[in-house]
Order: sequence, then C-alpha cells, then structure tokens
Amino acid sequence: MLTSTFGAPLAQKSARAKEITKCIAVFMAKDMRPFSVVENEGFRLLINTLEPKYHIPSRQYFSQTEIPALYKQTKEKVIQTLRQANSIAITTDGWTSRATESFITITAHVITDEWEMLSFVLQTRPLYEAHTGVHIAEILRSAVAEWELERAACGIGVVTDNARNMDVAVREAGLAPHVKCFAHTLNLASQAGLSVPRVHRLLGRVRRVVAFFHRSTTAAAVLTSNQKAMELPQHKLIIDVVTRWNSSLDMLERYLKHQSAVAATLLSPYVRRNAREIDTLDHADINDAEDIVKLLKPMKTATTVLSDEKTPTVSLIVPLKHMIESSMAPNEEDSATVSAMKRAILDNLSNRYTDVYDWLLECTALDPRFRTLPHLEEDLRQDVFRRLREKAVQLSNKTNVTMEEADEGDGGEGTSGPTPAAEQPVNLTGTAEEAEVEQPPPNKKTALEDLLGGTFTEPAVAESDKAWTVIRHNRIDNTKVTGSTTDRPYLGDVEYYNASWAEVTALANTSEYCEQWIVFSCYKSRLLNTPGGRPFSYWIGRNNESHMYWGGSFMQSQKCGCAINRTCTDSRFYCNCDADYRLWSSDAGWLNYRDHLPVLTVAVGDTNRTGSEAKFNIGPLRCHGDRNTWNAVSFTKPTYIEFPTFKPGTSADISFHFKTTATHGVFLENSDFRHRNFIRVELNSTTNLLFVFMVGDGIINVTLRSPMPLNDDEWHFVQAEINVKGARLKVDYQPWAIRRFPGQTSVSMKFTEPLLVGAAWYKLRAFLGCLRGLRMNGVPVDLEGKVNETEGIRLNCTGQCLNTTLPCRNGGRCMEGYASYYCDCNNTAFDGYYCHKDIGAYFEAGAWLRYNIRTEAISNEAQWAHWMYPHNFSLGYNQTSDEIEFSFSTTQTPAILLYMSSFVRDYIAVILKNDGSVDLRYRLGLIPHTYQVSARNLADGFPHFINITRHNHTIRIQVDYTEPTRESMTLLEDIRFNSPKSMFLGRVMEVGDIDYEIQRHNAPGLIGCISGVRYNIYAPLKTYFRPNVTDPPVTVQGYVVESNCGAFPPVLGLVPWEADPWYTGPVFYYIHDDLPTAPWLALIIFLILGLILLASYVLYVNLYRYKGSYDTNEPKSLESPGSAKPLTEESEPEPEPRRRTKEKNLPEIQEELTSE
Repeated sequence: MLTSTFGAPLAQKSARAKEITKCIAVFMAKDMRPFSVVENEGFRLLINTLEPKYHIPSRQYFSQTEIPALYKQTKEKVIQTLRQANSIAITTDGWTSRATESFITITAHVITDEWEMLSFVLQTRPLYEAHTGVHIAEILRSAVAEWELERAACGIGVVTDNARNMDVAVREAGLAPHVKCFAHTLNLASQAGLSVPRVHRLLGRVRRVVAFFHRSTTAAAVLTSNQKAMELPQHKLIIDVVTRWNSSLDMLERYLKHQSAVAATLLSPYVRRNAREIDTLDHADINDAEDIVKLLKPMKTATTVLSDEKTPTVSLIVPLKHMIESSMAPNEEDSATVSAMKRAILDNLSNRYTDVYDWLLECTALDPRFRTLPHLEEDLRQDVFRRLREKAVQLSNKTNVTMEEADEGDGGEGTSGPTPAAEQPVNLTGTAEEAEVEQPPPNKKTALEDLLGGTFTEPAVAESDKAWTVIRHNRIDNTKVTGSTTDRPYLGDVEYYNASWAEVTALANTSEYCEQWIVFSCYKSRLLNTPGGRPFSYWIGRNNESHMYWGGSFMQSQKCGCAINRTCTDSRFYCNCDADYRLWSSDAGWLNYRDHLPVLTVAVGDTNRTGSEAKFNIGPLRCHGDRNTWNAVSFTKPTYIEFPTFKPGTSADISFHFKTTATHGVFLENSDFRHRNFIRVELNSTTNLLFVFMVGDGIINVTLRSPMPLNDDEWHFVQAEINVKGARLKVDYQPWAIRRFPGQTSVSMKFTEPLLVGAAWYKLRAFLGCLRGLRMNGVPVDLEGKVNETEGIRLNCTGQCLNTTLPCRNGGRCMEGYASYYCDCNNTAFDGYYCHKDIGAYFEAGAWLRYNIRTEAISNEAQWAHWMYPHNFSLGYNQTSDEIEFSFSTTQTPAILLYMSSFVRDYIAVILKNDGSVDLRYRLGLIPHTYQVSARNLADGFPHFINITRHNHTIRIQVDYTEPTRESMTLLEDIRFNSPKSMFLGRVMEVGDIDYEIQRHNAPGLIGCISGVRYNIYAPLKTYFRPNVTDPPVTVQGYVVESNCGAFPPVLGLVPWEADPWYTGPVFYYIHDDLPTAPWLALIIFLILGLILLASYVLYVNLYRYKGSYDTNEPKSLESPGSAKPLTEESEPEPEPRRRTKEKNLPEIQEELTSE
C-alpha cells in the first residue's frame, strides 16, 4: 500500500501540480513557446525527470484554460499599474511579418512614483482592414477604452512614424501631443541624402558588385581566400534594403573595408569571365564613398543611441537634431557630392517638428542631461525657462486645490499605499549554481556623451571613469548556511583585509559614494517575509545597527530589489525568497546608502526546516570621491554658522579653501566666555592673512603677506597650525609664515563657546564669499548641513550674479561680490552701474569720427604672426566673425552710418540709402556683396537699433525688435576680414581707392545721432567720451557732441549695502605685529592706572578739606571781661545742663534774627 501511495501520480488539483502547471504556462508566455511544446519528447523527458509523478496537461488545456487565466491575471495587474499613473504615453506602429501578414502593436509607457519607467505591450493584433487613418483611429480608441488609458487632465501622448495615415489616425482618435519617431525621421533624412543623383549612381554600382558576390559561390570563395591572404576579417559583403535603416551606410562601410580584397577577386581569372559587366570603383568613387560614410556616421550613431536607450524620452530629439544639423553645416572643403547631400538632408530635417518644437524644448530643459540648453541663444533659452516656471506655478496651484478637495472628501482617513504590480515569475527553474554566479551588473557607458559633445551633461548617476577604492574581505565567496533559526541565526562576520574596522568606517564616512553588492540565494528559506513582520534574515552595518532592507531597495523599506522593479516571483511578497518555493532563487542588489555601510555581519535564519538551505555572498566595499572636497557654502550676508566647541587640546590643525572679492573677513573663531582664550583666522586686507590667538601667553598673531591679492575670486587653500613649539600659516604654495614660541611655553586651548564660521562674535568683520573643505584637526566640518538661505548662507558657491534683480545689460559682464555685484562694461559700448547708459554723439553736416584700430606696423607684425600661428585668432589679423551693433536717428539721407576699412581692399559698410532703406556691404576678397538690412524707411527721426553678426558664411541681421533674418555668403567668397585698420562714423575720409557705392552715399554725411556703436571689442564713442588713456586713438572733425540720442531714463534698483559709499558697518579692531609686546603693554597700562589714581586723590583733597564748617557774616555776642556771660544777657535762672545737640553748632543766619 505504501508503494502504491508514493508511486501514485500527482492530482491535477494538488498544490504541487498547480505550481508546475503555472510555471509551464509562464515558460510559454515569457519565452514565446508554442503550445505544442508540451508534446515534444525532450520537454516531456525533462518534466518527467524533475517530477516523475506529474502528468503534463494537453496543449488544449494550456491554450484554453491556463494561458487565458495567466493573461487575465497579468492584465489586471497592468491595468492597476496604469490606473495609478498620472500620465501615460503610447507608441504604435504597423508592421509586416515574414508571412506577409500585417499587424499593429500598441505599447504603453508610464513613470511610477519611484521615478521608474515601465513599458507594457498592450496588444498586437492583425490588421485586416485597409490601412487608412480612420480604421487605425478606431483601433486606438478601442485600446484606450479597454485598458483605461484616458486622462482628462493631460491627455495621452502618442509616438508614431511619419506616415500620413498615422497623422490622420491620431487626429481622428483625439490623442495629443503627437510626436513623430525620431529614428524614422533620421531614416527619411538619410534616404533624402542618398537620393542625390551622383550618390544614387554610386550606390547602384556598389550594389551590383555586392549582388554578384551573393549570387556567385565561386566569387564568394575567392573573396574569402583573398581576405585570409590580406589578413582581413572574413566578412560577407552587405547589400542594402530600402526598408532597413542605415543599410546603405553599412553596405558602403563593409565595401570600403574590403575593397582591396574585392578588387583582387574581380581581377581573378576564375571570376572575371563571370563578371564582365562588373567594374571596380575608381579613385573618385572611393573618395565619394568615404565622404558619404563620414557624413552619415552621426545619423547612424544617433539611431543606434535611440535604439539602445532603455528610456528613450522625447528630450533626446532636440539635442540630436541640433547635433545632426550642425554636422550638416556647409564647409568650404566639402566636395560637390557632400554639399548636395547636406542640402538634401537639411531640407528634409528643417521642416520636421515645427508644430511641437516649443514643447520639445521644454521637455529637453527638464532632462538633467541637457538642462542648460547650450545649443540655444540666451533669449530663447530664457524664454523656455520662463514658460516652464509659469507651467510649474499653474501645476502647483492646481495640485494644491486638488489636495484640499481630496482632504475634504476623505474626511481625514488615510489610504493604503499602492500594491506593487509584479510581472511574470522569474528564475523559477534556475539551479543553485546559476544563483551563485550572479554578479553585479556592469556599468554601461552610453554613446550620448561622445555623440552630443558639449550639449550632453553627464547624469549624476554615471559612475564611469571614477577612481574607486576597493576593500576586499572574507565573504566574497558563497557562504552556505543550514540549521539556523530566527531565534538562533547564523552570524557571518565580515573581516576586511589590510584595514581595521575604524579605517573602513572612516573611508565610507568621508567618501562621496559607496556601494556593496549583496546576494542571498535560497532553497525553501525565507528572507524578509512581509513588511511589518519579523525578518528571518538581515544584515548589520556601521554603528552595529540592524537593517531590514536588502540590496536594490530603499532603506527602512523592508523590501528586496525585485519589489522595487516589480519582478518578484510571487506578488504577495516583496522578495523572491519569501515565496518559499522548493526551487533555487535569489535576491541581489546594491547597498549604497553610505551612512549604513560597510556591512559588518549578515544574520541568516529559517534554514532549519527539512531541505532548507541558504547561501550568501557580499561584494567588496567600493567607494569613490571625497565628500569634503566640495563641501561648500557661500556667505552673502553678514552672518556666521555655529558648530560645537572645538576641543583641540594642545595642538590644532585647521585647513580650508576660500574664494572672495571682499577686502577683509573672519573665516572662523573659537573662544571662551570672556575671550581669554581664543583662535581666529581672518583675511585682514587684500594681501594679508592673519592667524590670531591667545592661548596662554597674551595675544599673538601670525601674518602671511601674499605678493598677489587674495580677493581675486579664485580658490585659495589655507593651512593654520599651532602647538607648543609655535604657530604657522600658509596659503596655496607660498612659504609658511612661522611664529616660534620660547621654551617651556604652555598652550591651553580650552574653549567654551561654539565654533563660529563666517564671522566673529556679534557678526563683526563678516566674511562674504565661499568656503569649502573645512577641516578641524582632520575632522570634516559639515558646512552644507548648515545652509540657511534666509540668513544668507547658500549651498555651493553661488553669489548674486545668478540671482540678480537687475541683470547687467548690453553685454556687460557680472562681477561677483557675493553680497552684491557690479557690471564690467569694458567690452561694451555702454556705461553705468548696469551698463545701461547709452553713450552717443550728435553729428552735424560734414562731421566725422575715425577710430584707429591698429597702425600698419602692428598689422605687419600681426600678419607675420598669423603666418607663424595661423590658428591663433586672438591676433585679430584674419577675422572670421564680426559683431556690429549701434542705434541711430536721422531724417537726412544718404549717409554712411559705419565703415570698417583695412590695409587691403576689404571693407564693411552700413549704408543709409536715399529712400531711407539700409544695406550692408561686404567686401571679403575680390568682389563686394550687398545684403539688405531693412527695406523700411529708417530716416524717420526715430531711434532704430541694428545688430549684425557674421560667423563664417552666415550673416544674422536684426533691426529694432523684429524677427532676425539670415543671409548666406557664397561659398566662393572669402570668410576672412583681412587686417582691419580704421572705423569711420558720420563720413568716410579714407585715403586711397574707395568703392563707388561708398562714394555715392558719402555726402553730405550723417546729420543726426548715433549711439552704442561697437565692432567686436572696439567702441569708438566710448573711447572718445570716456577715455582710459591720455591719447585715445580717435580723430574727430567737425561738430560732434555727446548725446543720449533720446534714450529713456534708466530704472535703477536698490544699491546693495556693500556698494553703498554712505553705509557704515560695524568696526572691529585688531592687534597687529607692529603694536607693543605683552610686557611693555602691561607696563603702559599700570602707569595709566597710577596716573588716574593720583589725579583722583588730588581732586578729593582739594574738594573735601573744608567739609563740616563754613564762615558767615553775622555779629557775635559781647562778653564781660570778668564774667563768663555776655553783657547783653538778662539775669535769668541758670538752666539745667543738657546734652549738646547738633543744632547748637549751626550758626544763626542774619535773616532769621530779623524775622524774630
């Protein structure tokens, strides 16, 4: 009976049978296996070996019962995940199978609350109907309703190819925004470039050669033999297919790589008789093919980048499009074939994405990799940021209203968090060995950085090219655990090699980033169980704290990485091992919360059941960076940061970096209650750095006098040290300033007050600037943790130039003052605090001004230097770019508004014609060319602003605030303005041959006002009216007087206190080296105190020696010579003797007697 019981097959409804059946269904679904796989002999043998008592159901059971149930379960989870997403985007495309059957696929993309992008293939269905936009729109609407994708607030974004029927379908379905697939757009642009006649003929010739080798087995064998002889890779030639992206480029690349072997094969007598009509490519064709490959390479790279991106967002479109358009810019060295291809590609790309371009710019600005938008001009960039701020405010207001309504509706009751949606079970049939060999995923370096160059900003998560510190230990290999329980777990201590625990902890504490890979492999051994329950296993990190989360998840989450990625074996649990299957599984991931690392011990329980077993291993501790190297704050107001009292004992070592433009400031100070003991490091002047202290022998300071200013807004490294032998101070690489102490010196640094950083007590002598990397006796001080914007303490080194209330105008450069700023107007044509004051001049008839750029001797020197160093553009000899700007107002025509001459026949002129229109005339070489600046009549008496910018062959022209126009010079025209000589305003008074058009418009000259004139760095009117030298290079003839040309008065902001000359701040006096030493100072104080006491004694004696009596003028009584009584006294009985009172001694006053 026992034999029959144990040999009986498993019941189909038993838990074990259901589990195996479900795993087979998952195997079919995930690996896309046909239902007939259950009838294959090899599969049945495998199942019979693993579980002999299990009976495999029929294929009909899987197709009609198990797979539909699995689909329903997965669909519910997907719908739940989609329902939790705030916004959804879909991609759809039609495709044809190898059996020439048409299908359409719809994929949904969402971003979870953990900022993880998930994608779900919603449906792939046959497309039997006509491929019209109406039919496809009906399919899209049906999918949106079936999967509950509708979002009333933000709509559904759609990505399709560039087909016309997709445009109609998306519009009819009411979906927006609609973005065309950029990879498909690049393919269309490439096809446009390859359609150039010369390129098309070249591709046809190469295609015939490749097709011949594909048809002829003899030619293919000879080609392989030649490739071996020439030590080339034995690759077959590639033939292009129109529907396959970049296949023409691949065909040319492979052909060029093996052209020598191909040519040798075609010349072979065994092949030549069969290839009489096949000709090899000549030298010109090879050059064209190489140019085509070089031109199309960026487009293929962009396509590859988009294909490899796991999260290809629309933020990539604008940077990639800009990169490709820049690579397609015309170049004078381009061949005719390349120029034609560039024009065709640019014409195809230029009209793409015009309807959603502003929206794409906003998406690009939100991507951390491209947030600076370096490919845009400043005004366009600021406009994008302005729109984003407005939308952020609207979204914030809307969110606040929604939250208030939700609070009212919920009545204060909380809602449970979302349940993670799991995908299909994974690793159900893996072996123990497969779980053991699981390794950390390698850091993959994308091609975006190399492709986009300066446009690409490296993401913060990129860890490539880092200098890693790696510390190994004894738990890198697997440790097998059995027989442990939750009450008596197995404790696997981690012993790090060649480093003590204190050293390993210090490394993790001071590093910028640390990580350790941890793996837990299990066979019927649970790990964390459910959140809130007691974990079966855990790990212990720094400070002997137990942590209940595993690799790949967040701290305090009590989850494993599969719960975050939603790939757990059983969705009821948050770890693969918690499913408690009799199958090998594993949970692995990175531990990268630095304050918990390194791992000290791993505790493993739940391996005491029959068959239970667990294995774990931990990767080495990997750290990089120094978190204190850029622990920076900036002080923008008089304030300080308080830290715990510095207790150095008998020696102190202080180091930090600073950067400032202020002339003085206290970096740090620590003292006792009455300042009897203190240390202070301060900047006393622009060149003097002081280390002041009183630690037992009076006030002493060490002064370092720098030969260069220290307030140059550059980083300087300061080191200050003190011990019983002396004190010293150092900045950067300058020598130490040393103050030695006499023998038997007692140093007592017993401070009781907090350590102040940024100012002295009462915010006196405040430091304005940046501090970073502060260390006290080697211990880093966390400056960033004390950031307080309200008090004027900002994170990182950011001053006022990033947050100016009134920015510098007209090209002025903002100069940082941290509490304030000022504008450097040296390279502008304007003046004033914000470079806002227009400097202009009024010209009467016949008046002119000439500004000499350089003399002929200097020009010859520049010419010689240019021959020696042709790429040194700072010499100013051959200008390949020009910037001209000015404003003018007049009612008289014609006139030469501005004229640039040279020592050769090149010139630049801005001409006001008889009808009031303005032309730009360039001569860069043999023939002058005229470009229209404005067709309007600008001689209307109103001010008009003109800005002209040239870079190589492209000229950008803007008049007033109209839309800029662009002109292109011919490719035959030289792009260098050779040796500029002088600039003329008003009239041209040049000696020598002058162009006829210049002569025709040169009289009577400008009668009116012109202001803000600048050519590159030369501002003639500013040089004339605001000279910085005694003899400015300006010549004036006629009546030229300064004028603002009717400019509006500027609106000025508040002047900051640091720039206010009437501001009186707190005064803080200091002891310097030239003051008396301590003994002499004590003697002087004693003498002063003695003089004060002596003066006090003299005053006392002089004022109080007559105290108690004073003289009066009243008459005294007369007494008889023989009697003791007065003569005038009547005879009265003698009174009884009584005690004298104080009143008897008081004299009588004359007025009292009279009244009596």
